[in-house]
Amino acid sequence: MLLVSLGSRFPLGWLRWRSEVWTRAARANRLLAYCLAVLTTHALLRIALLLRSDAHGEPFVGKVDWYLFHAIAIDWLWILPCSLPLLIACAVGPRLYGLWVCLLVGMHSVLLIATVVDHESLRFWGMHADASFLGTYGNWAGIRAALTYLSDDRSIRYLPLLLLLGVIPLSLGLWRWFMRRFAWACRPTLSRSAVAFSALASLAAWLFVGVLWTGGFRMQKLRPVVQTVWMTWQKGSAPPLSTAEGSRLTTGFRRQWLAEQGDDSFAFVDPNYPYYKEPLTQTCRNPPRRLEKRCTTDQDGDGYPARTDCDDRNANAHPRATEVPSDGIDQDCDGVDEHPINFVLVIMESHRALEVGHLRPLLRPPNSPAPPSATPWLDSLTARGAAYWTRFSVAGIPTINALMGLHLSIVQHPRRYIASDFTRLTHVSFSQLLAEHGYRTHFFSAADPAWDSQTPWLRQWYHETTYDRSREDDCAMLSDMSAWMRSNLSERRPFLVTAMTKTNHYPFDAGEALGRLEKDAPLADKMRVTMGYADTCVKRMMQSLSSEPWYPRTLFVLLGDHGFPLGEHGSSNIGYGLYPESTWVPFVIFGRHPRLEPGRRDVVASQLDIAPTLLDLAGIRSANAFMGHSLIRESGQALATAYQLRGDEAALETGMLRVHGGLGNRERERGAEVFDVLNDRLEHTNLLSRFESDYRKWHSFLDDLERLHTDVIERDRLLPPSVRDSGQGQHR
Repeated sequence: MLLVSLGSRFPLGWLRWRSEVWTRAARANRLLAYCLAVLTTHALLRIALLLRSDAHGEPFVGKVDWYLFHAIAIDWLWILPCSLPLLIACAVGPRLYGLWVCLLVGMHSVLLIATVVDHESLRFWGMHADASFLGTYGNWAGIRAALTYLSDDRSIRYLPLLLLLGVIPLSLGLWRWFMRRFAWACRPTLSRSAVAFSALASLAAWLFVGVLWTGGFRMQKLRPVVQTVWMTWQKGSAPPLSTAEGSRLTTGFRRQWLAEQGDDSFAFVDPNYPYYKEPLTQTCRNPPRRLEKRCTTDQDGDGYPARTDCDDRNANAHPRATEVPSDGIDQDCDGVDEHPINFVLVIMESHRALEVGHLRPLLRPPNSPAPPSATPWLDSLTARGAAYWTRFSVAGIPTINALMGLHLSIVQHPRRYIASDFTRLTHVSFSQLLAEHGYRTHFFSAADPAWDSQTPWLRQWYHETTYDRSREDDCAMLSDMSAWMRSNLSERRPFLVTAMTKTNHYPFDAGEALGRLEKDAPLADKMRVTMGYADTCVKRMMQSLSSEPWYPRTLFVLLGDHGFPLGEHGSSNIGYGLYPESTWVPFVIFGRHPRLEPGRRDVVASQLDIAPTLLDLAGIRSANAFMGHSLIRESGQALATAYQLRGDEAALETGMLRVHGGLGNRERERGAEVFDVLNDRLEHTNLLSRFESDYRKWHSFLDDLERLHTDVIERDRLLPPSVRDSGQGQHR
């Protein structure tokens, strides 16, 4: 009876197990069909990205076939491995099948939406929507601006919204269609052909992108969103430098800085803080052994050695000298010039040098036809005795990085936003140093400072900040600023008033500025009109202040925050290639100052030089971590450099050359390039073969600078604890 009983039960148990296998196999087929639907959806998103133009009307990529197959292969290599754990869970644990399906579909739905956001970020800004990007722009002001951008998309208007809303229904619809279209998706047994095809396709994809046709830049541009998420999880921090490597990189940077400075008025004193330097007098209070002899030397022969002389290069400056007011020199060594000069700093949105009339002689023969200058007022100032620089470059892109660069005199972090990722960075801005020496400081903005995370920094840098949503037009904002200045400023207290314009911001569609120009007019035409409008607004502001008693002692400092490409090198993504259309901007200082000679200057300069220059004009010499130099110093300027770090590439201008290259082992889309900017300001003819040794030298410097600067920012090594504890830069 027992044998009969076992014999009768065994076939039934075997059949139940067999039925369960069928169920698991059928479920696995269904989920594999879903994964293929997700892959197909991603392929369609890639096609929508690569075949469209960027948001500004230029091709997103030059050679679609060089990107499309790589994109599909890359997606294949992450979608199946990411899905595999849940596919196995569905097969092993059939009782929780519904949960695993929900997790799988939910995971891919979130990643599909994130992919759309990432793709559109690439189209509009040329950068992935990583944690740093979202931390900077992921706010209500950023969303409001993004909607404005979408309405002016030069490709298929509002398609990004359609993709965002439709990508999940599309993937689910494709899944349902696959279930009906492909017989294997509904079979009770596991489809060997589907599994074999998936395995062979994965092998082929790996061979294609990993062996047969690699490309670092291409892989970076096509980076899937899961890789971005993984990099965010790892926080993207670079490994700390070893002691020996940190010392080597610090020594190299300091050697270059001192060569450009051309004098010994500052001394580097702390090996742990590569940029930090002190005025020689301050260092001589407790000098290192290498400076003991220098500290006892009276270089200018005024009877005071460097340890007690605040400027041992000027015999008229020493502790018993008579102060001359408003000359920009601290003769009596009390820390600031008596009755120092005032500053009005106007940072002009997207004011690229290519549209500026007084810089046109550098672009083309004077008799060549060209559109009228977009900046007649700025041009008129240079004709009326302003000092202006013809080779002035940005320190960072976009605006928030430029603002950080000119206030702190540091270049941007190559891959992260300092403004949002390093909010605890110990720093001192030039505006804080001015406030410490009695200046009243105020910042006016036509754009919402919250849009790119400016607000917490502005609160540290300025006594007051003014933004009014009803005054986002440049003329309205500058008129409001002018009225405030006339009512609140006097000759008794020096001031710094800074303005940030907005009208000339993409999509260059400010209604009052455009007048009768059509909304769909070419971007180049719209930009010239909005630049001209901003120029007119600045003119009205300056003229409205001309009768104020403090006006003769006020310097108006006017510069662009960054440029904007209009396809000159094949792209309209800001910062693409770091070419002059993005990095070359005007810089003009208008007003009388004993140390500021009027006229043109052809030396290399950048936004890094703003902070030390304005402090020098005020007669202030303080310990700092500035990477730039004063532009009114008398020596060293012939050796000057201007450099940018962004993403995986860097650029440097020095002498007659401008060098472009990838950072480290990372590739640059256009490869290495060297241009003679004195004869080819628009950078069309690559002279790498002629200047290969110069390229190697400066590319090595940029590589070292990137590693050093990344370490300095990520490990908060701008200022030492002694400066932090002293309260330097605090408002009063």
